[in-house]
Amino acid sequence: MTGQPAIEAFEDMQTLRHLNLHNNLAFKKYFVRNSSIEEGAAVEFPNLFTLNISSLNLGNFCRKLSIKNLRSLDLSKNTFTTIPKYCLPKNSMAYSLHLSENKIKSISKDSFDTHHQYWLADLSFNNIVSFELGSLRHQTFMVELRLQGNQLTNLNSGYPTFPLKLITIDLQSNPWSCGCNLVETILALNPHNKLIKCDEPATFENFSVTELAARDNFTCRPQLCNPPHRILLSFVGDQMVELPCPIIASNITYWSFMSQELQVSKATLPDGVSVLPHNSLLIANVTPKTTGLYTCWGENGAGRTRFTIELLVEEIREDIAESSNLTIMLAKSFSDTLPCGKSLAANNIISHILFILMLAIGLLYNVTFSGIF
Repeated sequence: MTGQPAIEAFEDMQTLRHLNLHNNLAFKKYFVRNSSIEEGAAVEFPNLFTLNISSLNLGNFCRKLSIKNLRSLDLSKNTFTTIPKYCLPKNSMAYSLHLSENKIKSISKDSFDTHHQYWLADLSFNNIVSFELGSLRHQTFMVELRLQGNQLTNLNSGYPTFPLKLITIDLQSNPWSCGCNLVETILALNPHNKLIKCDEPATFENFSVTELAARDNFTCRPQLCNPPHRILLSFVGDQMVELPCPIIASNITYWSFMSQELQVSKATLPDGVSVLPHNSLLIANVTPKTTGLYTCWGENGAGRTRFTIELLVEEIREDIAESSNLTIMLAKSFSDTLPCGKSLAANNIISHILFILMLAIGLLYNVTFSGIF
């Protein structure tokens, strides 16, 4: 072949099974999406098994690939900052995807396209600081994930609906900060991953997760929320409200109340407010006097976990409400849940709901509810 290389020469080879163009910059222009290429035009290799186009500096502008029989695609060292969903083959069988040594920083729950299936995903030696395990929920064929050599400090599985133990995940050489969330997540994964070492805190440096979990003095403070979703606010009849205490504690949980009027926190709850056997709070008669901050907490040797609910009840004159365009939502029609599985952080607002509550006694109250922990 003389002159400039042409990708068409390879596309026309029906018996071609393996093509290695690693660091072959003469072919770069055929794999870069630009204005000179017809929109949607794909590079087609009908019978190719393996394609290596690593080290071509494709950036995020790779051209669409059509390879139905693909078994392995190597896109390493191409300065990608995200998984290049646009150019990956959609109608192929499951294959191995190699994206090591790019510049990917995070993997969110939507980073993997639902039409792409991989046996292996190699994301090693990027600069990944955040990886959502929920991103793997559609990967029904995946058996191996490589995340070694990134900048991960934590890993939270939340409440996955797919079997993580079937996937071998390489987590070596990351600056892990070992705490309860990380230890619990690693122990829920394939046993191969229990050998990772802690970098922080200093007291756990060089401990493996297995060693850490086995220590008699390693305990986790009470966790927030179980199962995956907890009802934030529920009504009993027209005037009673039940507030949850979504803290998982082996011992007793406590409630305190801060009145909006007095701005004083006290362990004594207002009249008509009581703690139910399952630790929820029941407000028997919602009125403006029940406005305030309701805090429940649980504690053990590892620390204290708090959950604060702010309830704001304001009386609205009925004649004003009737003459306005306010939308009235009956209490029994309202529902909302607390998404669980997030790391605990003090004073992090979880939700905020604003609605109009009409009580049986004929008064209208504007009720604002929010949860912080």
